[in-house]
Amino acid sequence: MKAMGIRSIIRKQYRPCCSKQAKPVCHHPNILKQDFNTPTVNQVWCADITYIYTLQEGWTYLASVLELHSRKVIGWSYSRVMNTALVLKAIKNACNAVRNTLGIVLHTDQGSQWIWYKIWDSK
Repeated sequence: MKAMGIRSIIRKQYRPCCSKQAKPVCHHPNILKQDFNTPTVNQVWCADITYIYTLQEGWTYLASVLELHSRKVIGWSYSRVMNTALVLKAIKNACNAVRNTLGIVLHTDQGSQWIWYKIWDSK
């Protein structure tokens, strides 16, 4: 990159909310207890949102769902807005990628866009 005169564009880090605001308290049980090793496939999924800056559209967002046993992305969604619809589409894509969703635990952070729940119904 240096020989070709190419360099990255560095932008100020995006902060979704004021750091002085009180953080929401999680009242959900910590089922995983920081143990992300799973003995079988499709037992635990992990999900998060990645912020991506583009020159044409500004900040864009990628929501992804990772299957922890295989460490593969099984569902994702990309959008210009970070909202609940973005993450629901990623979860729906993940559910469509597997045969049976009975008993899968979805682990996310405490962001307001994510819904904390356990997938109970199979397809």
